[in-house]
Amino acid sequence: MSAQTILDALKTRLEITENGQDNLLNALLEDSKEIIEELTWRSYREEFENLRLQLAAFLYARQGAEGELSHQEGDVSRSFEAFPETLQRRIRSLRVGKA
Repeated sequence: MSAQTILDALKTRLEITENGQDNLLNALLEDSKEIIEELTWRSYREEFENLRLQLAAFLYARQGAEGELSHQEGDVSRSFEAFPETLQRRIRSLRVGKA
């Protein structure tokens, strides 16, 4: 998938129609790619693109809450996962052994 195509796919998932956040979204896509490479011990492959989109969408949703484990405003309390366990498991299942 081309860089523009994957950016468009992320914008569709996030229901973003304008181009004003393209730089941010591209940065999140690049961060996601690096995270996947670190967790799988592999060079990025096209087969990882769905996971990359899911991870980038998660990172987008976490903006403003980076580093927080929980947050409370009045009667509303929220807790955050540093990284969704289900997504971590899916990424780690693609690992190759290190020599």
